[in-house]
Amino acid sequence: SAANVLVFDGGHFRFTTDTEARFGSSQILRISSDNTDGDIRSAGNLKLRTTTADGDILFQSGSTEFLRLDGGDGHFIISKELQFLNNIPARFGTSNNSQIYHDAAQLRIDNSIGDIDIFNFANNKDISFFTDDGTGSTTEYLRFDGGDVSTIIFTPLTASGNISASGTIFTNKIESPTTLLLGDPDGNTSGARISVNQSNNTVSVFSADLVVGQIGGAERNLNVTRHITASGNISASGTIIGNLVPQIPKVELLS
Repeated sequence: SAANVLVFDGGHFRFTTDTEARFGSSQILRISSDNTDGDIRSAGNLKLRTTTADGDILFQSGSTEFLRLDGGDGHFIISKELQFLNNIPARFGTSNNSQIYHDAAQLRIDNSIGDIDIFNFANNKDISFFTDDGTGSTTEYLRFDGGDVSTIIFTPLTASGNISASGTIFTNKIESPTTLLLGDPDGNTSGARISVNQSNNTVSVFSADLVVGQIGGAERNLNVTRHITASGNISASGTIIGNLVPQIPKVELLS
């Protein structure tokens, strides 16, 4: 009732140092100060509410806002850095399926259910990967180019397994310390393939024809600076020009 309401018309109600203001029949909520810090304690849950529709709850230090619970937009607004100490994860998913954390040695992204998808919805923009270049600076190693719709690799690519493609691979240079095999990715020895062996400087073509023709309408020649040894026929639709033809039992030019 109105008789139970205490009204201050100006001034303030002061509690001296370490004197508590207690609330609730069981004194659940207590507010006090030790003359250095303020202390709010609750024996149950502590709820902060604004009864204003779409109102905000702000956390400030002095006049500087650090955190806002935006009731109008329905989200948090963080105005200062959010720091996670070592081995303290930021967790995602109702069942904590994913987490990101730093273990003092490396950054880890862990996921226990489903795929990890990375999207860039900006039109014609890229996803790029950078890391140290060995000199203290950083350099780009890999780019998914949204403008050209291509994948660009800026550094040497080392593979311990197979590299396969359903389309065309364009490259200026392919190196292999031992044997470079172009052909059946499953290692089928009866499939068409080309083998380049560095140990004996040979190029072998298996179960297929070696065709040199036109690329983009321009004629292309096959230039050989070493001997060609064939156990079968060598055929050409054009002219075979050589500086030296060794004496062999039979040379047959097929039309």
